[in-house]
Amino acid sequence: MNRLGLVFALLLLFTPASPGQRAGGRDILKNGDFERFNGDTPTGWESTNIPTMLTVVSRSATSQGGKSSVKCEVKDFYGTKMGGMVCLKDLNVEGSSLTVKGFYLLHSVGKDAGFLSISFKNAQGSSVGSIEEYLSKSSGEFIRFAKTGPIPDGTTKLDVQLTLLAGVDSGNLHEGSYVLFDTMELHVPGDQAEPTGP
Repeated sequence: MNRLGLVFALLLLFTPASPGQRAGGRDILKNGDFERFNGDTPTGWESTNIPTMLTVVSRSATSQGGKSSVKCEVKDFYGTKMGGMVCLKDLNVEGSSLTVKGFYLLHSVGKDAGFLSISFKNAQGSSVGSIEEYLSKSSGEFIRFAKTGPIPDGTTKLDVQLTLLAGVDSGNLHEGSYVLFDTMELHVPGDQAEPTGP
């Protein structure tokens, strides 16, 4: 190998990949570090907050990295226990598999659990499959999680939801339960289309 080829090979070897091109594919999740908010809702995400009436999603200063995380909590709303949820919709995706990873901190009442759902949709907007993960370990510190799964044939877009679900024994959410999510990433292999939406 000539000197120029050797220099080029060394540059490739020691140049760090950009955040979107780390090993394991490109991160297509927007604002997954939850550092940017519009009011109580993470920028680019939708939430189950009801303006001036109910806030079950908010910014938390307790974080795994950076300055903030997103908090989804359970509150009573006229006799119904409402759980906070954030959703990122219509991310363009292709390929055969993906990996989602991040950190959560759960404070559980009555065995309520954090919950991650990825819903796959075809070009017509119909559901073609999903990946789900219960995050049930209650702790005073953030816990890392990761899940890899197949992308169903025919998938063109996906939705990501983060929320709380009732424990299987009770069937009902409990006021006082909450979960924090932080440093979320969703990796797909190879070159993918850019995320769409706001």
